Amino acid sequence: MRKIGMSLLVVFVVALGMGCSFLSGNEKTVYFYSIAGEGNEDSSYQLKQRSDGHTIIMTRNDASTEWDEQTARDHISTTNFILFIDGNDITDYDEKDVDELGDSGWHVVQNFTLPPLSKGTHILKGITHFISYDRINEVMLT
Repeated sequence: MRKIGMSLLVVFVVALGMGCSFLSGNEKTVYFYSIAGEGNEDSSYQLKQRSDGHTIIMTRNDASTEWDEQTARDHISTTNFILFIDGNDITDYDEKDVDELGDSGWHVVQNFTLPPLSKGTHILKGITHFISYDRINEVMLT
């Protein structure tokens, strides 16, 4: 009886672990800077295939000062986001807006819709243009 209970526990733990790994990267909406490297560093991320594509949200705030809603709105005109997939700019996007994101205050945000991706490796390149500099990150999607 003890072996059966232990076997069921092992099967449950393995099934739970497999379920979590199947769900990882399968989100419809992904925040670009949550998968990008720090600063201008490149990174990689496993993004599961979806027939309806993915929404990538580009964001901007000030890491040293938490913005309120009005401050974020004031920065809409001085922020430009550009997103590329495999060297092609993504032209399916919403207007820039502001949103309160967790404990980090208000951000300028813009939603980009990725087309359905074929199996394989793709390069997602995001550029956030500020008045004084650009932040450029590439994410290898697998």
